[in-house]
Amino acid sequence: MSVAFPEDEVRNYQSIYHENQRGAKALRDFQDGVVALVEQYGDGRAGSSGKGLRGRGFDVDSKVQVFETVIRGVGGLLSAHLFAIGELPIDGYTPKLARTFKKKKLQKGEVPAISWPGGFRYDGQLLRLALDLAQRLLPAFYTTTGMPYPRVNLRYGIPFYLNSPLNRGSGSDTEEFTMDENPEITETCSAGAGSLVLEFTVLSRLTNDPRFEQLAKRAFWAVWDRRSSIGLLGAGVDAENGQWIGPYSGIGAGIDSFFEYALKTHILLPLTEAENSPETFLAAWHEAHAAIKRHLYSGIHHPHYVNVHLSTGSPQAYWIDSLGAYYPGLLALAGEVEEAIETNLLYTALWTRYAALPERWSVRDGHVEGGLGWWPGRPEFIESNYHLYRATRDPWYFYVGEMVLSDIKARCWTECGWAGLQDVRTGEKSDRMESFFLGETAKYLYLLFDPDHPLNRLDAPYVFTTEGHPLIIPKAKSPVVRRKAPATRSIQVLQNSELRDTCPSSPSALPFSISVTAARPNMALGRDEQVFIPRDVMGDMNDPSFTRVRDVVMLDVIIQLENDAPQENTAAPTGSSEELYDNDDDDDYDDYEEEEMSNRKTRRDSSSVSSKKTHDSPSQSQYKTMLSSLFRHVTSVLRDPAATLVPQPKPQPTLYPFTKLPAIAPTGLGAAGVIDVPDAPDSSIGPQTAPLIWKTIFFAGQACSGKLPDSAPRNHEVIIIRRGGCTFHDKLSNIPAFTPIFASLKLVIIIDHEKASEEDGFPEGAGSGLFRPLIDKRQVTPKGVLRRDAISMVMVSGGDETEAVFRRCRSVGIRRRYHVESQGKVVGNVHVI
Repeated sequence: MSVAFPEDEVRNYQSIYHENQRGAKALRDFQDGVVALVEQYGDGRAGSSGKGLRGRGFDVDSKVQVFETVIRGVGGLLSAHLFAIGELPIDGYTPKLARTFKKKKLQKGEVPAISWPGGFRYDGQLLRLALDLAQRLLPAFYTTTGMPYPRVNLRYGIPFYLNSPLNRGSGSDTEEFTMDENPEITETCSAGAGSLVLEFTVLSRLTNDPRFEQLAKRAFWAVWDRRSSIGLLGAGVDAENGQWIGPYSGIGAGIDSFFEYALKTHILLPLTEAENSPETFLAAWHEAHAAIKRHLYSGIHHPHYVNVHLSTGSPQAYWIDSLGAYYPGLLALAGEVEEAIETNLLYTALWTRYAALPERWSVRDGHVEGGLGWWPGRPEFIESNYHLYRATRDPWYFYVGEMVLSDIKARCWTECGWAGLQDVRTGEKSDRMESFFLGETAKYLYLLFDPDHPLNRLDAPYVFTTEGHPLIIPKAKSPVVRRKAPATRSIQVLQNSELRDTCPSSPSALPFSISVTAARPNMALGRDEQVFIPRDVMGDMNDPSFTRVRDVVMLDVIIQLENDAPQENTAAPTGSSEELYDNDDDDDYDDYEEEEMSNRKTRRDSSSVSSKKTHDSPSQSQYKTMLSSLFRHVTSVLRDPAATLVPQPKPQPTLYPFTKLPAIAPTGLGAAGVIDVPDAPDSSIGPQTAPLIWKTIFFAGQACSGKLPDSAPRNHEVIIIRRGGCTFHDKLSNIPAFTPIFASLKLVIIIDHEKASEEDGFPEGAGSGLFRPLIDKRQVTPKGVLRRDAISMVMVSGGDETEAVFRRCRSVGIRRRYHVESQGKVVGNVHVI
């Protein structure tokens, strides 16, 4: 019997991909995009051709972040240029020199002209635009420390940094500009200052202009030289005086890409360089990794990295952030595969629990830290899974990628793009799509599932930048930098550490297993560690040591609300040229600012991705059928002047949001078990079109003043009663007798006049005072006759607010709760969700 591995299936999809010539279409789209960009912003030259329809390059009066502009703008243009000249591979693309090209001395940023369809000649337009953009950032590097200021104006430079040497003795233009500007803060972050080497080095090598490489490396070593005596870097640093801002050190926001660029610069740079060589960056990586492993790494139960004091290494915070999920991928690149596998599993478990990664998660408390529960579509976890698959070829990472892709499709798809999640716990979407979602998240998923992609087959020292742009230094470009790195200071390092300079071979699969990662031995849980298992995954447990038990006391009432918002299908314009200038939402610097501020203070019901289906040509009989239908339609239009031949758009289905109310079942002689019906869907999956199981509701007030109308239980599936005025037994006794049929009463919901507390098993912020209702007598009808079929009842909290929710609901259902028992005892840290 043969086993079909996911990689085999992926290759089958690839053959279909090439048969449909989608690669050729992608190439045409790429070339058309370059032509459109040049048309709008010019070709980067000083003459008339440098003036586009919208402007001359990046001559814009706009203040931008240096780091974000380098990794997005400069890096993106350079990567696209390398694809355009064939240094990075595109299937089916072989650049050909233009016939009219004559050998001449090329100017800075020029390459021999390449003929493209439509008569366009690519001769380095993207490279010259990258050069124009990078030159506008250079004033930010005029500091005494060598670390760049965090922001710069693309037209005026840095007049808002009055202490910069560049502004001493400045003229009237600068003084006039600063009159309307507030002084800009000089605080930057280690990632923002030290993660410019890849883009600026490639730019220098391609243009033979050494300034960019020199300044970027100067900034990198300026940050590195300020590491503490135990080898740790801080997150915030003052670009003017070089002092650390705040005592924290970690691997996440504010620091992350510095470590990334230390290793990747070693990979990217040619091995022939004599000074400031790749080995100096590799040594910095080894030293940084040793300090992280010694002071930040926690191997207890689930390995992770904590936040520690910069100078002492003492733990400061027991949370991890989603940005830190890049680190296992970096470890895989460095050959530290075992450490990468074990630390990546925690992020995998978090994704399994939340169907996304919360911005911060408390390792100590086991829940979202400080309310930071958003996931804006970040790529770091997917990036690490991609690198781990490339290092191990373990199909486990295919399965993880499939899970991630499925969750993103279910929770983030909208009519106008892919939204982030405002809260991973509720599924609330944010009204924006970050640029890194397509630039990195989707890209790494695509490359994971396409093992034969030309980038995955490229045997050359190329790297992905922190923004996901592939870069390579062409072999023909010799080193231009001859500048020594600062001398290494004496610091504490991890003793007896083995520095890895080669990647280990992929681990062999165990007998009768497919995934080595999945077959790893389990780790024991600590007393306070929690495990959350989806009920659909658990199913009916067959383990003799563990039993899934339904909770007979607590459950959840799921309410589908009416959608009061108008159903619109309008899309905001996207892809504007201002995105580069005004967008402050990328991975490192802005997230560092968010972290610092914090420290200081639907399912869319479609499993389809639009795809074109190939059909056979219609037969003669099919043509006759289509013509007959057309004639009938035209005839009906002639008879009815109000009719139209123009196809009318199909109305979009209305989606209805969910909410959840924890409920408690009664106890006592008259208590009946909660009716056994299929569970309602999880309220966190987002708005849905289909209603829940019960759609008719009767509001009975306190139900204490006598018999309710006969129609109440006969024609309504749910009766809502307010607590108070009489006993629970009396309230049920006032419900008329009825025959249990499909449309009759299924559940009585009592609304408590107070709010339940978190200590009672209810959500935080719900108030206090809920207890389990007591029905002390058997249920009877209004005539005192013992009920043949006792009525199911539950109680919820919330008073008037809860009743208002029910009054605007569309349908109601219930979702049972479960727990796990072992040998008759409840396993308290295993939760079935």
